[in-house]
Amino acid sequence: FNQKNSEIAFWMNTTYYFNRNLGLTGELRGAYGNAKPLQGTTNYLNLVGRPQISEYPFLVGPTYRFRLRQKTGLSVFALGGTAIGKFDGDSKGVPAATLGFWPSTSARPAFSLGGSLDLNLYPNLAFRITPSYTATTFGGSLQNNAGFEMGLVYRFGRQK
Repeated sequence: FNQKNSEIAFWMNTTYYFNRNLGLTGELRGAYGNAKPLQGTTNYLNLVGRPQISEYPFLVGPTYRFRLRQKTGLSVFALGGTAIGKFDGDSKGVPAATLGFWPSTSARPAFSLGGSLDLNLYPNLAFRITPSYTATTFGGSLQNNAGFEMGLVYRFGRQK
């Protein structure tokens, strides 16, 4: 299970700030890719090729904003929750474990640590860059995922 795969992902979150610095973040992520069957499963390669895999972490936890300026903001977060994994999509009925993948699952523990840099374009609009580490526990082992997300942030409500 030491294969490395590149995946396309989406990321959405919302944060409710209790005060200027401390907030509660809820996050949904999704990642999609094609897996490489492990050595020893080559008799299935002609049948399945590179099956589709997908993961969906649902996470919640504290966010702490330690720098808030007119043009920039910096924050860190620690999120925990669960992840759903589908590792036998498009595998022509061959079970994921037979191909050397983790079994598809409805819920496994997951967590994420990271930080965000907000480049404020307007009081209610910013461009965000978020490097993060996310861990999932599919198949009873720890999967380490490092990456970053970029996107727009829209702020609702009164801006302080």
